[in-house]
Amino acid sequence: MAMGVYYSDLDILETSALSPTHYPVRTQRRMQELIYDIRANGVQDPLQYVIHEGQNYIVGGNHRYFVAPRLGITEVPVQQVQLPFEGYNTPADLQMSGHMPTYWRYLKWPK
Repeated sequence: MAMGVYYSDLDILETSALSPTHYPVRTQRRMQELIYDIRANGVQDPLQYVIHEGQNYIVGGNHRYFVAPRLGITEVPVQQVQLPFEGYNTPADLQMSGHMPTYWRYLKWPK
């Protein structure tokens, strides 16, 4: 269960209104499974985000964030939370980290 305080009920936001905080870190196999799941079922679990200086930073759901637009999904379920949340403790933790995995270009994107 996620640690942190939930501010809101579920809402819908465009993916363009969200900022990721890290690149995918799952294995290629697990990312491919996520792609197929989202293609079949849509984004079922909300992405959690915090608002800092007017920006919506994703603190839960970065993988879903990267997959959804590639599948043509432009709006996702979201829930606003506050820091600390899981491994995010301060605004400094919201800075984008990592890099896109090299396997990203080899993933299969079903139509």
